[in-house]
Amino acid sequence: AIGTVELWNGHLEPLKTSEADFRAVRRQFEDAGLRVNAYCANFPTDASDEHLDRAFRGAVLLGTRVMTSSCEKPLLPRLDRWCERYGVRLGLHNHWLGDSWFKGDKALNFESPADFLDSLKDRSPRVGINLDIGHFSAAGHDPVAFFREHHARIYSLHVKDRDRDAAHTYRRFGEGATPIDAVLKAARELRFRYAANI
Repeated sequence: AIGTVELWNGHLEPLKTSEADFRAVRRQFEDAGLRVNAYCANFPTDASDEHLDRAFRGAVLLGTRVMTSSCEKPLLPRLDRWCERYGVRLGLHNHWLGDSWFKGDKALNFESPADFLDSLKDRSPRVGINLDIGHFSAAGHDPVAFFREHHARIYSLHVKDRDRDAAHTYRRFGEGATPIDAVLKAARELRFRYAANI
């Protein structure tokens, strides 16, 4: 049974959601027997202090101390400060940057193991990884090996299945090339304490 959910800023935009609204959403989920395990707030590199503050405060009001974010590397020093301020762990989300929608600067985004590991060297332990195993696999990397080696710094898993074709097409679970089974078995074996979100 599903007992937790991750909410996204497409559901609750930080700058458009009041504290009362965050609390009300939390109550709705709790009344349905569900807990919010993470709040995904994606930030532009020039995000205002108010944007960061509203998002981090929103996570706490939702009842979680885990956030995930698609953002660019130059924002990390500020995100680190906000993690410390609110006592929140933040998982940086990776993408396969060969996707047709991606138009940004690849050097500023997260795709490879090196993107994560180089960026986290000077960060507090509150800043970590939201490993999207479908995108990681599509980018040609081994999510099982990476998870096994770095699970202590991974604060959220995103689980999807992508294929081996040129577009790395999204597939139903078990029909693509992402080693979902092996990652989840490793998570159980290593007693991974965070959520794996579908």
